[in-house]
Amino acid sequence: MNVGPGSTIELGHAMQWRVGECGPRCRARRLADSDHRPADHDRRDLFDVAGAAAAGPGPAQDLAARVAELEAELARLRADARRHGEEKRMLASETLTLLHRARTAEGRLAARDLVANRHKQAAPSQSDISAMVRP
Repeated sequence: MNVGPGSTIELGHAMQWRVGECGPRCRARRLADSDHRPADHDRRDLFDVAGAAAAGPGPAQDLAARVAELEAELARLRADARRHGEEKRMLASETLTLLHRARTAEGRLAARDLVANRHKQAAPSQSDISAMVRP
């Protein structure tokens, strides 16, 4: 006598005793009842919806069109971001150039003022000139 999962022991006149799992009739009944499980219906419904969407016009094609629109929008936004980055780099370069020119001009003005001040100090004043001429 083999007693293990899925096996049955005969007790007489069509009675069966379960050991572990159910016997062949129980398995057949479970298979027949599997058509009535809600999970199977949900799964079948999903397959039906997916098949219908792939077969003809409807939400799937609208979704595909929407995806194409969004991809085009994304490509445009990426191009705009790239252009914005290039403009930002150009503006930064121009700003640095203008800052350099301004500092150079300030340096030249400071040097010119220094030279002018030295000439003023070195040049004799009018009173000094008249004092030299009168004696």
